[in-house]
Amino acid sequence: MVEIFGRCSRLLNKIALNIEDSFFSQLCAKKSDRLLSDFILFLKGEGRKPYIAQPGVLRQQVVVKPDDIVQHEPRVAQYCLQLISRIKNILNLLDILKHLGLAKPSTSLLLEKNLLLLKLSVLNAYQPTARLVAEAEKPAVLRTKKTNSHRLPELDRPKLGQTHQEVSEFIKSKGRAQNVEVFNRFDHIGRRTLKRKLSDLVKANIIQRIPDGKKVFYSSSAES
Repeated sequence: MVEIFGRCSRLLNKIALNIEDSFFSQLCAKKSDRLLSDFILFLKGEGRKPYIAQPGVLRQQVVVKPDDIVQHEPRVAQYCLQLISRIKNILNLLDILKHLGLAKPSTSLLLEKNLLLLKLSVLNAYQPTARLVAEAEKPAVLRTKKTNSHRLPELDRPKLGQTHQEVSEFIKSKGRAQNVEVFNRFDHIGRRTLKRKLSDLVKANIIQRIPDGKKVFYSSSAES
């Protein structure tokens, strides 16, 4: 991990020195300094863990009290998340530099590769935080979805109207109705519209679709 960080630092400083634009040159230099600070904090935090975390610099086995572990874990998680965030910021800056043509493609690609390797090494060094990072990077919609496959999240449930209710009550009264029976019962409604209504009811788990060869039946869902 330390070797990978060294490559990242050298490449980032190299890009900073070769950029003619003073603003981006100073920005790269600042990013490099802050990356170093965050990396040192992470190493210090990892060094106090009560087990062998990584070879080389991180290979330290320190005996600590249980209370120290409880206090230590959130701090290490904070340092890990902070370092991961710093790496992502530099990657975003690198994209801007490549778009503006301010950095050599070969150097940029090499730095990008090593930054990703550094991120992977940090996550591997502290697995509990890796789960926090993965959860934080999920889209908000995915984080709020329920894991119960039988119930759709409220945002995904189709809005049901009067026709939906009439169709579901008809199927419930029959116990099990073939799609043709539904079409005949509601012949004043187009088949395409009825198919959409049936699909909405299936998605809402009010009825269930039962294929039987070339025939299709619908029955009332047990949960409805």
